[in-house]
Amino acid sequence: MRTIAVINRKGGSGKTTTAVNTAAALAAMGLPVLVVDLDPQGSASDWLDRRGSDEGLREALTVTGNLERLAAATDTPGLHIVAATTWLVTAEKTMRGDLSVGISRAIGRLPKRWAFVLVDCPPSVSYLSIGVMMGVRELVIPVETHAMALTGADAVIDELGPVQALNPQLVTVRLLPCRVTRTRHSRAVIDAMEADYPEEVTATRIRETIKLAEAADARQPITTYAPDSVGAIDYRAFAHELFANAAGVTEPSVSRWRAALTRAASDR
Repeated sequence: MRTIAVINRKGGSGKTTTAVNTAAALAAMGLPVLVVDLDPQGSASDWLDRRGSDEGLREALTVTGNLERLAAATDTPGLHIVAATTWLVTAEKTMRGDLSVGISRAIGRLPKRWAFVLVDCPPSVSYLSIGVMMGVRELVIPVETHAMALTGADAVIDELGPVQALNPQLVTVRLLPCRVTRTRHSRAVIDAMEADYPEEVTATRIRETIKLAEAADARQPITTYAPDSVGAIDYRAFAHELFANAAGVTEPSVSRWRAALTRAASDR
């Protein structure tokens, strides 16, 4: 099971867009996927049209460590979500470090019924996001191709040292260029990213398209809303890039998951 935090300190970077649409693209490959929405704004939950329980999330992060029972099926076959709730706002202020520990523990206790777990983090380096980084093994940092957006990625990477001291399994970081245009400025930002982080920048580029915003309004992943759009093409490419590096996800496992999804679809 791959556990991935989708994180950037700066808002508007394509964080939720990446979490939702990468998850849907992976699910379309026949892989069971879980999105855990730990952004108090609940944008991923809104996008996938699911609501969470304040009491259920509080109990999972403070008492039982059991997020599995909060996982709700979405309209996309193979894709589940643990929805965010407004309780996260209060918890961030009152629990502080205890919230980080509770999140890390809950992620670690997720059963291996999913091939990928993508956690949508808040647009800040906070107790919530630190807890996620303590619990996952990989980071995906979407970076809008605008000069100011690089500071958000830098802030996350600056936190890696202290977090890795607590979570040495967090070893993989990917920077995903998003909202890419044909302008010289966009190209210059990607060049700067590749110069600073030559091993971390992904091969995939997520191009700017209004279809992604329309898909959010329609409460559908881009792969369903506009399957032939550049947004769907790009997120499918990123899903395949992730899967190409899917250490621990074997072909027999994929075949088993695909068979289970086929049976579930025929039962509906």
